[in-house]
Amino acid sequence: MLRDFLSKGGSVMKNLFKILGVIALVSVIGLTTMSCPTDANGGNSGNSGNSGNSDNSGNSGNSDNSGDTNPFIGTWTGSADGITATITFADKTFTMSLEVEGETETVNGTYTYKGKTATITAEGQTKTVTISGKTFTVDGITFTKV
Repeated sequence: MLRDFLSKGGSVMKNLFKILGVIALVSVIGLTTMSCPTDANGGNSGNSGNSGNSDNSGNSGNSDNSGDTNPFIGTWTGSADGITATITFADKTFTMSLEVEGETETVNGTYTYKGKTATITAEGQTKTVTISGKTFTVDGITFTKV
């Protein structure tokens, strides 16, 4: 999908907004279906009428990662079909650069992670990525840690 948007011409940034919009929609649907635990009978017996996860105790962000080493920190690169992409993760922020036909666009964003899954947000759009082995894939581009 990323390659299709970028190869049709026009601004790389405009195409990136389209990609991030689709990503946000997919993420919202996925998170909505996974947000409430159910018992074996398909019910939601553990919440006792709470509108959230009663086991969460108000935690948010990276609070579940105390003592964990963040597997995302560092630089990740990938390329496919004339697109070269680099994502550099810091503690809670990232910078993504896309280069297509000599034109480079850079986007800054934030992220949270739990284990090997991160939720990245840039310019109002959100995407979830999961490390598998030493790589993760976003829209057909496989990133490897440098």
